[in-house]
Amino acid sequence: LGDLASSGGVNYYCVAATIGNTPPNASYWYAMPAGGIYEIPTPFLTADLPTLYFSQKNDVITITHTGYEIYELSRFGHTDWTLQGVTLSPAIGNPGSLSVSGAGGSASIWVATAVKSITFEESIVSNNAGSSTVPTSGAPRTITIGAVSGAQEYNVYRHDGSGTYGFVGVATGTTFVDNGITPDYTVTPPTLPIDLAGTDDRPACNGYLQQRKCYGGKTNAPEEIYASKAGQYKNFSRSSPLQDDDACIWTPDGVEVNRIRHFVELSEYWVLTQGAEWILTGDGNGNLTPGTPGLKKRSSHGSAEIQPVIVGDSFLFVQARGSIVRDIKYEANSTGYQGRDLTIFSPHLFENYTLVHWDYAQIPNSIVWAARSDGHLIGLTYLREHEIWGWHDHDTYGYFEDVVVVPEGEEDMVYAIIKRTINGATVRYVERMSSRKISDIAVDATFMDSYLSYDGRHTGSTTMTLTGGADWTYDENLTLIASGATFSSGDVGKAVVLKILTETWTPEDGYATTTEKVTCEITEYTNTVTVTVSPNKTVPEAFQDVAIAVWSMAVKNVTGLDHLEGATVSILADGNVMTNGIDDPVITVSGGTLSEDLENHAEIIHVGLPYVSDAQTLDLEVLGQETLADKKKQINQVTLLVESSRGIWAGEPNEDGTVNADHLYEHAQRTAEDEYDTIDGL
Repeated sequence: LGDLASSGGVNYYCVAATIGNTPPNASYWYAMPAGGIYEIPTPFLTADLPTLYFSQKNDVITITHTGYEIYELSRFGHTDWTLQGVTLSPAIGNPGSLSVSGAGGSASIWVATAVKSITFEESIVSNNAGSSTVPTSGAPRTITIGAVSGAQEYNVYRHDGSGTYGFVGVATGTTFVDNGITPDYTVTPPTLPIDLAGTDDRPACNGYLQQRKCYGGKTNAPEEIYASKAGQYKNFSRSSPLQDDDACIWTPDGVEVNRIRHFVELSEYWVLTQGAEWILTGDGNGNLTPGTPGLKKRSSHGSAEIQPVIVGDSFLFVQARGSIVRDIKYEANSTGYQGRDLTIFSPHLFENYTLVHWDYAQIPNSIVWAARSDGHLIGLTYLREHEIWGWHDHDTYGYFEDVVVVPEGEEDMVYAIIKRTINGATVRYVERMSSRKISDIAVDATFMDSYLSYDGRHTGSTTMTLTGGADWTYDENLTLIASGATFSSGDVGKAVVLKILTETWTPEDGYATTTEKVTCEITEYTNTVTVTVSPNKTVPEAFQDVAIAVWSMAVKNVTGLDHLEGATVSILADGNVMTNGIDDPVITVSGGTLSEDLENHAEIIHVGLPYVSDAQTLDLEVLGQETLADKKKQINQVTLLVESSRGIWAGEPNEDGTVNADHLYEHAQRTAEDEYDTIDGL
């Protein structure tokens, strides 16, 4: 299971362990998509995907849903994943046979269990074997145990007609001599485990509480909690009488029958149901045992199906019905847990909507991102320790269906599944938010959706030498020679940008890098190392007949934009806005390329779908004085505090609060520039 094979140019994934059955064979092999895409089959229907429930421990994700058996998705490598049904049983098999020396009978009866190496997990019991007499020191009995692979030792139990087995000893091999040992009836063997495999026994949710794997929300017992043996996540066996580490069945003692929705492990162990919030306090030492769950109701808000998110020492959950977000945190000053409605100040973002998926990005800005039922992406900036939280609404040309956060390097990156209509067809894209860290505006300023980038900067060892000049003026045709094969006939019309970087130091500003550059448009192709070019200005002496190591291939158009076919796009070129995708010029994608060339060559080009970042202030009011809500007001000045921002308009909204561009005034950021390409940066 999980192995890959290639046959006839097709990659196959093994869906069932097999020997001697070569692909194609649908019983054992799944044909993966072309293009090197890694894909494994699942039994889940598309309609059930939104309500699949996940919990993760290391590289294993447990998936539950009342319509399916329990599954585990396990990762063993970048291209080595398996999805298989879970069997809730001990990790070691029970002895296949047991026999007792001497005459058989029922005066004494033995059973044995296998104990797994290292973990000491115990199997369920073997078959029983009896003796005609009770063993004594003078008439011992030898118990022979069928060997079990992976067993470190065997536990032996006996009863003398009572029906309850008690522990009599440990066998380090496959034989054990019982010379009349008194059974310890406080230690009994594990019995058959709890069954969660039946059609109506499949759990809806799963999680971890105090080193136990927990399941809940099954169809025929929606409010029962099933917890594994401590530290043994697939072992649901129990003993009689119950042992403290046995598997557990707990039931919140509420007035109503409320389905278990979630398990949350924080400073306390929380169980959220569709009608109430409970904690498990355990025994006097806080240990969760079969007989002492210590279930206590904390509130009666109820929880929706969307899984809670943990933020520091708090957790957030979506209240039943899906349109209110609450947090829960332990407050020492109030000697208990406190929770708040985090949507109370932004009801307009939630009225008639529900949240369907969300995830938490801790770094850099502590934001909970949520996909709303209408396809908007809602963000909650949440800083509980500073009593700060605020909502923001994000839309796109399309529909946010899902969102997930993946830690990458120094940031938590946000991925979304977005449904779009492109060229008349419905498509779904997996898109990733760009980092907000901007060190180079030409490279990092990518404020658009579904964008692709062209980067013509050279990173190899090839150099460029500009030669053949007389006066080296802008109207001369010059020869550009590469130190290695670089050019093709299709490069005519492109431009090579030559650069010389100079680092200077001043006491006031420290080290600074200045760039001098010459842009050379290719007018004629000679061979892979030689082209004829036209410079954009008189060539400085430093560039004449000198091998230049820093250079870029600049273009006026790009290809590969098929995913935006027919769409009106926004374009950033070398950090400058060529079109914002809203006003003139209007540029679309046709045949996977731009409908018209850019005015100037550019080294770095970003093309994507436009969006507008807008903010509306609250109604003017003065706290502690007479209300201003019903007073006429005249606003003649607006002050904005911004950081690393450009392109700002301000003005009044329409009467219904919507934005009208005709009412906005642009902030002029600069008024003059000597000529194109003569300054560095913006």
